[in-house]
Amino acid sequence: MNFKINFDIQPPQSKINIKQNLMMMGSCFAENIGEKLLLHKFNNLINPNGILFNPINIFDALHSYIEGKIYTENDLFLYDELWYSWQYHGRFADIDKEAALTKINDSQKLAIAQIKNVDHLILTFGSAYVYELKDSNEIVSNCHKVPQQKFNKRLLSVKEIVDAFNKSNIKNLKSNIILTVSPVRYFRDGLVENNHSKAILIQAVHELIREHKNLYFFPAYEIVMDELRDYRFFENDLVHPNDLAVGYVWERFCETMLDDETKNFVKSIDEILSAKNHRPFNPNTQKHLEFLNTYLTKTELLNKAFPFLNLEAEKNYFRK
Repeated sequence: MNFKINFDIQPPQSKINIKQNLMMMGSCFAENIGEKLLLHKFNNLINPNGILFNPINIFDALHSYIEGKIYTENDLFLYDELWYSWQYHGRFADIDKEAALTKINDSQKLAIAQIKNVDHLILTFGSAYVYELKDSNEIVSNCHKVPQQKFNKRLLSVKEIVDAFNKSNIKNLKSNIILTVSPVRYFRDGLVENNHSKAILIQAVHELIREHKNLYFFPAYEIVMDELRDYRFFENDLVHPNDLAVGYVWERFCETMLDDETKNFVKSIDEILSAKNHRPFNPNTQKHLEFLNTYLTKTELLNKAFPFLNLEAEKNYFRK
């Protein structure tokens, strides 16, 4: 008997290799998978602007990287003693204007450098709802706890999302672009409203993929909603997928999005990371010293095969 739905995922024509440059942007779920990639030594830049939920803000941020935009004082505003940008997350805010600007531009410069050489761009759309400033109609990435009466909340249309992409310079990138919809449900919008929002995102993603050859789809939303399909795979808030769910989506991502060389590398680095996290009862025994020496040798051999990777922390741990 089958107790869950299994479905095939269409792999991209050009799969991800460990030697390539990645960038991930979008909702907090993008950060979950992005951290997995960083843990496994991928050259991956995650959310330079901080978490972004809707496609328009993601496209605007990408456009700014491609154009090489550097922020100025005119891009900041003062609220409740802190200097903010409407396009950057609150963690970049500071009581000192110059400090806030420095934090923003340091991250912006990293993104500008990465976008020039990015091989795979992975975008996760979280919500089709946007907040517009009433004074300027600017779609903000974060409201920064500014009173809600300053904003209009509205739902993007499929056409608006597709047109925003097609009018931007993102379509001129030579990199592969993987689109996905976040399985995080935004119940604060309402259950029916969240489903409406996700439906718009899914439709927009598939229209974009039909129009552009370098765009691909990874079904993170479908994996969690249809393959896992159980509240035991969510945190206590019943909204965010838990570690078990994230781990399963990571496995599905690896088996469909990575090339064979990189799949083998991930298995090898997993073994090394597991050994590094092992905590022996008696660390001074000969048996444990042999264990350390064995994994030092494995780490050195892996580093010889992939000399561009920084495995010094792992080697230093096993040398002790």
